[in-house]
Amino acid sequence: LLAGVQAIVSGQPFVMPKVAKPRTARAPTSRAGTGTVATLPREMDATARTRVIELSERLAPVTEAASERLAELRAAQEDGGSKALVAQAREAGKSLAFYPTPPALADHVVGYAQVAQGDRVLEPSAGMGALVGELVRRGALVTAIEAQPDRAAYLSHTYGNRGVSVGTGDFLAMSPRDPNVPPEGFDTVVMNPPFSIEGKQHLDAEHVTHALGFVRPGGTLVAIMSPGSVQPTSARRKALHAALAGWEVMWEPVDAKRFRISGTDTPTVILVARRPKANRRHMRHRSW
Repeated sequence: LLAGVQAIVSGQPFVMPKVAKPRTARAPTSRAGTGTVATLPREMDATARTRVIELSERLAPVTEAASERLAELRAAQEDGGSKALVAQAREAGKSLAFYPTPPALADHVVGYAQVAQGDRVLEPSAGMGALVGELVRRGALVTAIEAQPDRAAYLSHTYGNRGVSVGTGDFLAMSPRDPNVPPEGFDTVVMNPPFSIEGKQHLDAEHVTHALGFVRPGGTLVAIMSPGSVQPTSARRKALHAALAGWEVMWEPVDAKRFRISGTDTPTVILVARRPKANRRHMRHRSW
């Protein structure tokens, strides 16, 4: 794996060697991109766990370099109009707490959503489309909301002809009863909301709480959030936990290094919340 990623960075061709299949197949206990060894099987002995940590640390800088190289290759293929829009969107800098979801993490997050062809999906903090692109690749019908006009223009130019409906504005001002929202709600909501803006803390909890109202019965919400969201330690976080009553709730920690390519080492967690088809009295929590 390390040799393959290094080949991508250097631009050299790489052929995956053939590996003999094991005699007995076992279902994977975790998926790539979690950024943590906390999900490894408990029965794994200490030596093996130490080896996994060492390999993860060696692979991390190579993976980051590969992601940067991939972004450069994609940018080189864009036409002049796209490049101008990219420049304008990036000029906005980190306004509105904008930290794009890294490609590997975006793939992992969307994987949790289990999106099927034709599913109606809401991305209410779309940025420059890191999650939108993964959703489109899986055949979803995406509604993307972005507050920053330049980034919204980029989304329209890039994904407007691929079945994506792009809206510009404050997601918190939207209502589940708006005309462009399916009457029963979206099949899935996938999001990486802002954590704080201009001194306002725990905004991710407020955005996710609002987003829960857009999920249909039996639907799923997947969000990247601050680790503090796991506990109801503030008014916004208490409101989130109250709104999750009756939902199946799962939290997964993410290594802080995952967002280094986006300009921050802020630690995060992934929230996976599934709305029941019928109301249930108690919220169930599990950590993966």
